[in-house]
Amino acid sequence: MSRTIEDIGRALRELVRQEQSYIMPAKVKSVDNEGLTCTVEFEGLELEARLTAVIDSSGNRSAILPKQDSWVLVAPIGGDETDLFVTAYSEIESITLNGDTLK
Repeated sequence: MSRTIEDIGRALRELVRQEQSYIMPAKVKSVDNEGLTCTVEFEGLELEARLTAVIDSSGNRSAILPKQDSWVLVAPIGGDETDLFVTAYSEIESITLNGDTLK
C-alpha cells in the first residue's frame, strides 16, 4: 500500500473515531406534510427531524412520511444533534414525489 493511501486510511479512521454521530430510535408524535418534517420523542424529549434531504422552496423533492405513533430511526446531520433526519421507518403513511421531470 502506498504511503498516501495509508495516510488517507489513518485520517479516515481518526475522523470516524472523533465523530459522535449515532442513530437512535424515536416515536413519531406528529408529521408535518407541508414542511416534510416530523416531531419525534426520544427519552422524553420532543425533537424535529427532516423527512427529505433538502428543505427549501424549489418544490423538487421526495419524502417518506411515517405513520403517527410509529417508530423511526433518526440520526444527526454532520454530528449536530439539533439537526436530525429520519433514516428508517417501522410504518409508512405515504410517499411524496415532486419534480419537474418525473417519468
